[in-house]
Formats: sequence, structure tokens, C-alpha cells
Amino acid sequence: MNRLFITVLFLVISPLAWAQVNADSLFLVAKHHVEIGEFGEAREILKPALEAYPDYHDIRVYIGRTHAWEGDYSTARAYYEATLQRDSTFGAAWVALGDIDLWQKNYETALSDMETGLTSVSDSTSRNEMKIRKANALFQLREYRHTLDALDGAYGPRADRLRQSTLLRLVNNSVDLTGTAEFFSDVYDNMYYTTLQAGQSTKYGVGIIRINSATRFGETGIQGEIDLYPRITDNVYGYLNYGYSSNENVFPEHRFGAEIYSAVGNRFEASLGIRNLYFGPDASVTMYTASLSYYYSKYFFSIRPFLTPQDNGTDVSVAFLARRYLKNDSRSWLTVKANIGFSPDARRIQVGAGESVSILQTTQIGAEWQQALSTNWVVILGFNFTQQELPFDPGSFVSIYAPTLGIKRLL
Repeated sequence: MNRLFITVLFLVISPLAWAQVNADSLFLVAKHHVEIGEFGEAREILKPALEAYPDYHDIRVYIGRTHAWEGDYSTARAYYEATLQRDSTFGAAWVALGDIDLWQKNYETALSDMETGLTSVSDSTSRNEMKIRKANALFQLREYRHTLDALDGAYGPRADRLRQSTLLRLVNNSVDLTGTAEFFSDVYDNMYYTTLQAGQSTKYGVGIIRINSATRFGETGIQGEIDLYPRITDNVYGYLNYGYSSNENVFPEHRFGAEIYSAVGNRFEASLGIRNLYFGPDASVTMYTASLSYYYSKYFFSIRPFLTPQDNGTDVSVAFLARRYLKNDSRSWLTVKANIGFSPDARRIQVGAGESVSILQTTQIGAEWQQALSTNWVVILGFNFTQQELPFDPGSFVSIYAPTLGIKRLL
């Protein structure tokens, strides 16, 4: 009796199982056509399978995606919505809806669709994809604080990169006041630095204006600077800097910087740039630099070399930075950093008698803690320890202890 039952059950189920296998095989063939750009051929293969299995939602969504990849967003939306009418919890359809909303720059619609999808879907993978698309829509709408909220719990390289991009705009959409004191173990009197800056984020990128004040070598000087971070594409942005001071014994008379940044893969970012400090006709320094940064979850790591050509060779320094974002607040972090070599810091480049430039060998370690006190206020505490070569006694060094205190008002 049991054998007869099993035989009958096999005869009933087997054709259905083989048909499902056949549909899966057609799906694989269709994907191959898509890989070589034959979207129409892929649809011709999949439509009969969909007619035979109208609840095979992956096929219906994939047909919709072939239309979206060809720019036919209205037809694609019809396929996605037809899927959701049959099963409102099917996450892949909600994710695909978010894609065409973003591709068409319909950010408000994307926000609405993703919020609805998140209330309907329990699958963790689909929910993560929808969180990222919702955050992307908020980012494009320049709702940076809400972008960070939307990314809460989101994971993966794209979430990490979007979190970093959002933070760059959020923390620079602010007014900052910081002060640093340098206490020397020998030779020099104390030196003091103050910076007041204001930043603004726009759809074109970030702009920052800065006023620096310094008291060093018995003189006080003022320097004005402007930084621009123009957005070039979604994965590429630039950096431009110009500064001027009439107190060339305290600051460079002119300073200039330019750099291009690009995403490399999912977690890396690389850059290539140049800096120039002009103290006078016969006293200027040009430095070439690059960087490689790595994003992972709540961590950020960066390495940056500087090459400074001189008459007697090329001076080299390397800067390292590691940052840990605290809890779920991307405005709060702990940073440790180190620099070794011939320092590119303008404060370590001194102009001596005869307007000659001394680039000083330096070893530096430091830490910085930034903590959000409220929605709008952030405090910054830092400390650096430096061993700096003496310009008049090569090979001899002086120790520098430099605490920093700052306050930031987010706009």
C-alpha cells in the first residue's frame, strides 16, 4: 500500500517538478542573453514561462528589469506593480521599484515607495536594500540627518560609502571654531592657532570658507582660505583649495591645493593631488600627494604619502589615520593618527634667513575625539605629540605638545 501511494505521488508531482526545473533553465538562458545585451530575446524566452507559472515572481520582476535597463521605466513599473498586486511582500519588486525611481530622479516617489515596502516586507536582505535606496533618495534631497537615520541598521559596502558621503556633507554644513596651543620642550616660545570656518552643502558639492589666526615667532598673522569639494559624478568628486595671507612670516602668502577622489570597488577610495605653499619668489614648496581609504562598517582607515621635490632629492612623508564611529551616531568618532617623514604641515615648514625654506623632519602621533552633545552641537577634543627637527641644528629635535579644543554648530 505504501509503495503504491509513493508511486502515485511521484507520478503526480514529477511533471510539476520537471516543469519547474525547465522554467529555471529558461531563466538561466535568458540571463545569458541579458549579459550580452539581448534584452528582447531574454523577454521572448521568459514570457512563455511566466504564462505557465504566473506566480513565479522572480521571472516577472526580471522581465521588468530588462525594460528598465533599456530605459522603458513605465513598462518596468507595470511589471513590478503587477507582481506586488499578487504578493505585496515580495521584496525584489519593491527594490526594483526603488531603482527606477532613483534612476528617473523621482526622489520623493522613491522615498514613498521604499517606506511602503519597508512596512510590507520582512525579508532582511530586501529590507536592507530598501533602506539603502530610501537613504539614497534622502541624500539626493539633501536631508542628510534623515539619511543617517535611514541607514540605521543598514549594512554592506554601499551603506558604508553612503554613510561616509553623508557625514562629509553633514559635518561640513556647519560653523566651527577651534583653537590649538603648541608647547615646546625647548628653544621656542608657545605658539597659538585659531580657526573659524563655515561650510555649506549643495547639490553641486561642499564649499567651506575659513579664517586662520596664528601667533608664532613673536608675530601674529591672519590667513583666509576657501575649500571646494565639487561633485563630478556619483563616485567621483574633487578638492580645490586657495589661501592668502599678507603675513608671510606666519603663513604662506599663497597656498593652493587640488585633488581628485574616486571610488575604487565597493569599500575603497583613492585620490591624487598637489599642494603648493608660496612664501615668496625664492621660497615656495610643491608637494605631490595621493591617498587610499578603506571603509568598513563603523571604521575608516586612510594612508596618505607626500612627495616634496628638492634640489638635493625628494623628501617623503606618510600619514596614517584610523577612525571609529561611536554607537549609531555618525557625528561622533574617535580618531588616531600618525605622521612620519618630512612634514607637509605648513607649521613645520619654516622660512629662515634669506627666505630659504626649511622642511623639517617630523614624527607625530595624535588622537581626536568628536562627540555630539545634541542634535546641532558637537564638541572636539584633540592632542598631538610631535618630535620636530631644529632648522638650525639638523639631527636635533624638539618636543611639541599640542592640545586642541573646538565647538561645531551643525546647520
